Amino acid sequence: MSLVDQTTEHVINTITVTDPFAGADSFDVPRKLYGFTPYHIGRAHRPTILWLQDYNGDGMKAEFVLFDAETCSDLFTGLIGYSATQDRLIWYKVRVSGWEGLTETEWPEGLFAIKRSRDGAWRYRLAWPGTEPSRTCEVRYRLAEEAFDAFCPAEE
Repeated sequence: MSLVDQTTEHVINTITVTDPFAGADSFDVPRKLYGFTPYHIGRAHRPTILWLQDYNGDGMKAEFVLFDAETCSDLFTGLIGYSATQDRLIWYKVRVSGWEGLTETEWPEGLFAIKRSRDGAWRYRLAWPGTEPSRTCEVRYRLAEEAFDAFCPAEE
């Protein structure tokens, strides 16, 4: 995926969209969707892939989400957008704590499929079938780093 200067038709930068599990340079883009989907759906059941919204709360509708549903309970979300500070396209990173130490991901589970609350935070619950404990996550955007912090402790 590339950001292009429309005046000069020069490529500013390119981001490689990789599969969240395999890490391969590929991603299945849906053509038609029926039933429940996190994508914004237009006419003829066609999803709007580049549906620009203000996900980070900076006042600019310059970000969009890619979704990858691996199973019925695993929905991975990737946020990509324009950074005015860097004048380039970026893939927002999410630093997750409370989950087997501290990890950083470009594909947080479930995060960008829900709306941000009024105070600029996301609060949501992750649950899976089986013995894995569910988790309640709280996420905030760090403007200076252009990244997100997520705290997802296991529920007792």
